Amino acid sequence: MKPSKNRKLELIDKKISQFQKILAEVTYDKLHYEAYKSAYLGTELLLTELFPKEEPNNFHNHVGFTAFIEGKIFFYEGGWELQEYKDNINSCIAYLEAYRNRIQNFWGTDELETAAKSTVVPLISMNDKAPIIIDGANFINRILDMEIDKGLISKQLILRGLREILNEKLRDLKTIKVKCEKIEFVCSKKSFGPSSNKFTRNERNILLSRIMEEIGVYVKEVDIPGKSEKGVDIMISTRIETYLENSNFLVLVSADRDYIPVLNKMREKQKKIIVVSLQSNYPREIANEAYARIDIKDNYECLFEYSYPRFFIHDFTIENCREMISDADDRKTNQIRVDDHGSVYISHENVGSANLVGVKYRFETFAPFHGYVGPKAASDQRFVNRQFKQIKSAWELNAIGYIDYPVESVWGKKKK
Repeated sequence: MKPSKNRKLELIDKKISQFQKILAEVTYDKLHYEAYKSAYLGTELLLTELFPKEEPNNFHNHVGFTAFIEGKIFFYEGGWELQEYKDNINSCIAYLEAYRNRIQNFWGTDELETAAKSTVVPLISMNDKAPIIIDGANFINRILDMEIDKGLISKQLILRGLREILNEKLRDLKTIKVKCEKIEFVCSKKSFGPSSNKFTRNERNILLSRIMEEIGVYVKEVDIPGKSEKGVDIMISTRIETYLENSNFLVLVSADRDYIPVLNKMREKQKKIIVVSLQSNYPREIANEAYARIDIKDNYECLFEYSYPRFFIHDFTIENCREMISDADDRKTNQIRVDDHGSVYISHENVGSANLVGVKYRFETFAPFHGYVGPKAASDQRFVNRQFKQIKSAWELNAIGYIDYPVESVWGKKKK
């Protein structure tokens, strides 16, 4: 005998409570794997009893987390992703709530089966992957607009940082439950940048070679004649349509009005394109056609990698100083230090008066997000020259301790 409507609602509520309890208690140390496995497999079995066979398959395909069910450890970019686990649990709860509403609204002799066949659960699981398509030339031009030197872009730009910040912002958009993984960087074979600030062939090759080596990043070069980039727009529009044949979401990194027609076309097909902006004056037409817009101009630091190099004071050049400043992350607290052996470096682990053993002198601590380090700071040649002069002068004048003033004003007098 088939269970009554109230019994079905009771069984659904029980599964929801199971997942909610796991979600409330789960930590890195307590994953509640057995409880999750029991709740998940029990849900698949329950759906088999309540709905036609398509529904358990639909639930499994959209929410099923094979790595957890098979007892495997799930890794994402080198570390355990607890948020991924929580997102999956939330998706299970959301699907169950949708099934509950379906039973509540459509229960009857034949209505439930009819509803199951005709009603689509209006949810997208965090297991759904949204590809990122980047209009390469447009993307590079927007970074150049920030007055960041093209040579530094060539050496430090990374796309995994873009993926990380987009996934972070997507988690904040409660109605969008997707995750970005694959990235396509589409460009012509021409050099990047406007005529007044164009990449050299070597700078372009260094950049593309670096990002090609990143996990999940693919570079697609379009061979088009003349000076126009129109072939790139056509290629990207085609790629958008192709991807969205089998997906509901896609991320487009571009502000080009040439994409308005494809955005409009996909919107009318109920496809959702999230547009990423690197500029303040974003075209209204693009924003109007996009499902959502994400602004990352204030998060540009995530687009670069930082190696924190060291140099020797006797060989220390202005170019070394520029590299040292550029390769430090402005999202952290930083401090220029020179040790007793003449090693010049920027420290982010020990700043201020922390761990001064072997430190000959140090300069004022740079607070995060103040623009004293990173590619943008290193693109200011006057700032780099000033820092270089202070570092070298302090060594020549045998300065020691903390320096937060022009070094010559004190140590120059002491030397005399």
